[in-house]
Order: sequence, then C-alpha cells, then structure tokens
Amino acid sequence: MKYVADASALYQFLVGYKERYAIQGKVMAHDLYKGRIEISVPTLWQFEIGNILLYGAHEPSVCGKFWHAFLNLPLSYCRFSADDHKGILDLARKYGTTYYDMSYFFLAQKLDCPLVSGDEKFIRKVGSNSILHLKDYLAA
Repeated sequence: MKYVADASALYQFLVGYKERYAIQGKVMAHDLYKGRIEISVPTLWQFEIGNILLYGAHEPSVCGKFWHAFLNLPLSYCRFSADDHKGILDLARKYGTTYYDMSYFFLAQKLDCPLVSGDEKFIRKVGSNSILHLKDYLAA
C-alpha cells in the first residue's frame, strides 16, 4: 500500500513516544521498515520536522540522534513542477491552510493514494474523507 505522510505523522514514527498517536505511528513505521507500505513525501518534510524539533521540548543533544534516524527513513522523495506549485497554492487558498500542509495533500492526490495525518485542524479544514487520520491507521 502506498501513502503520503505529513510531518505530524512522521514525527510519531520516531519521537512521539509520549504523543497522542504514538502507537499508530510506531506501527506505521514498522510497516514501512518491513516493506509492507511505501511512503512518499514532498522534499520540504525535513523543514517541518526541523520546526517540530526546534519548538518542541527536545534537548539539542537528542535532536542530532533524531535527525540521523529521520534521514534514514526509507521514504520516496517527490519534487513538484511549476504547475504543481500553482495547484498547491490554489488549494491552500481554497481551504485556508498553509502552503506546507497543502503540499502533502496535493501530493497524495497526484499519486492517488491516502494522506496520513495527525493534524486535526488541517483534517477539519480539508475534510476527513480525504485524509486517513493517523489514529485510524491499522497495520498493513
């Protein structure tokens, strides 16, 4: 099965041991490492994880270990064309979201696969029928 996972879901794979959907994140990460699922991400995902680590309650010495693990995730990186960027911008305006968040949604539509997210505010804005909430992820 193929998915696009946003930063709120990816964070749960490695760091979210005290977070709300940590168990589902760990299950999804396990499925990814075992080759049961494939996860695609836009290239900007690293900047979003960086912000989470920067503004989260993580010691600087621990962040380096997290980065090593994040950068070794077996993810498929996707780049956008100029037309794609216009489409992302149009959708972000339509739904009143950030450009970053909409890039994951757009990629999922482009690849015709589910977007997995734990960002409840984004899910409410775009519509839950379009997104698989991380809490609803079941092992592959």
